[in-house]
Amino acid sequence: MAKTKMAHKRVGEIEQNILWCLHLGADSAGKVAKNLNMTSGEIRGVMDALEESYLIRRKNFLGYYELTEDGLKAIEPRVMTVDTKLIDKSVKNGEETVLWVVAKNSGDSPLSNAWVRIVVPKFIDVNRYGANYINDGGRNIVEFPLTQLHPGEVQSINFKVKGFLTGGAVSSTYKIEVRANTDEKETDRRELDFHVVE
Repeated sequence: MAKTKMAHKRVGEIEQNILWCLHLGADSAGKVAKNLNMTSGEIRGVMDALEESYLIRRKNFLGYYELTEDGLKAIEPRVMTVDTKLIDKSVKNGEETVLWVVAKNSGDSPLSNAWVRIVVPKFIDVNRYGANYINDGGRNIVEFPLTQLHPGEVQSINFKVKGFLTGGAVSSTYKIEVRANTDEKETDRRELDFHVVE
């Protein structure tokens, strides 16, 4: 029977717990099952699916299994946090201000696949050289890839933000969402109120 390949997918909580047990020296499905209060059969099925992509069956200095690079990534905490500041929280229709975003690697391992995602209503324009732009119906999405961040390292990025009023409105308050993303996972989010007046 062919093994199920799990490469390039995020592992779930059970898979992550199994990888931790193996990494810490458990040398059989039975020992993992005892640690996780599951049956050996359940564990063996998941371990078979994890093999090749996430783990290799061979004796190392900790136990009988060695985690692959993807397996180690699955158990390392990859967390990026963001701090934000709008230079002007209120602007006139069509005027521009600056949004500062400070991204920090708050985890214990380097981040090489991380980006900042800014989500705004279609009446807000956000610009930054090197960013990717997505028009998602009534929202504008801007994604900016980050350089590799080592644990504790920060990167500051500024974006130009311009606001427009909807037809006939004399003022509007919009939400700007700033999201931190690592390996397809959102790890932090900030919301800012942005006022546009006539």
